[in-house]
Formats: sequence, C-alpha cells, structure tokens
Amino acid sequence: MTCTVLYASNHALDRALATRMKEGLSASYDLLDLYLRTLASRSAAAGFADTP
Repeated sequence: MTCTVLYASNHALDRALATRMKEGLSASYDLLDLYLRTLASRSAAAGFADTP
C-alpha cells in the first residue's frame, strides 16, 4: 500500500514531519499488516480459499 501526500511547500512538509507523523503512519501500517495476516490465517483455517 502506498500513501502519497502533496504539501503546499517545503515548510509545510517540515512541519508535518516534525509531528512524528511518519512514525505514527508506519505504526498504523504495521498494525494493518498484522490484522490482515491474522484475518487471512483465520480464513484459511476455516476452509475459505484465497481469492484474487
């Protein structure tokens, strides 16, 4: 998954990064990954086939 954010200026980008936004977003993606892996594992254990 990719998230692209366009800031109006370098100053706006610097201010956003100063909020530790990058670390928070990374942690959120890590939790989403864990959730999706758990969901897939439970689906497989219940006999559901993977679908594209």
